[in-house]
Amino acid sequence: MATHPPQTPRGDGNAGNNPPIANAEIDAEIGRLRGTVEPPIRNRQDEILDRLIVVINGLQDRMDRMEINSNVRENFRLTGPNDRPESLNATYGRTQNDVRELINRPTGYLHLKDARRLIPEVDGSQRHKTQEFISASTYAMEKIDLAERSALLEEILNTKLKGKLLLDFQIRSIQDFEQLRREIEINYLGRRGTSHLQLEFNALKQKTSESAHT
Repeated sequence: MATHPPQTPRGDGNAGNNPPIANAEIDAEIGRLRGTVEPPIRNRQDEILDRLIVVINGLQDRMDRMEINSNVRENFRLTGPNDRPESLNATYGRTQNDVRELINRPTGYLHLKDARRLIPEVDGSQRHKTQEFISASTYAMEKIDLAERSALLEEILNTKLKGKLLLDFQIRSIQDFEQLRREIEINYLGRRGTSHLQLEFNALKQKTSESAHT
């Protein structure tokens, strides 16, 4: 005796007037609907996920770069000795490998006002005071932001030089700090430089004049 799959009447409000629908047909229709609905949902989710991954990777790259830059600013970058003979700083008697002569320094910058406070006034009459000025101004110039070095040089020329030193450099054209330092070292820190001789000559002339009046 043959068997038939159960059938479900078509639902139009009157089961007696509608032919029955097989359960297999219902399952096939459900499968068809799932096939047309589910893939777009999965594709949309995948697209959103891909975009989130791109954004997250971009943020991670930025954080990595920021961390690298921060480490570079914090770390010391020291240059090693090279094969060339060491050059001697004639003023202070030290070589270019001395820690104070290293070109690469930590990249933390001084504010302009802080750099200015480090530098003492100088008139060139006392050798140790002149050396103190050179040392402090060199350190301040190396620790300040490159964009502010011209401003610091102007501050030095207008507020830190006094007396004979000020008069000397009022009539000279100073292009940069290295020129200022070099000329001070030559004329005021050299052995009996021209400025020292001039000061001695003026002092001797004054004494002679005073003796003539007495």
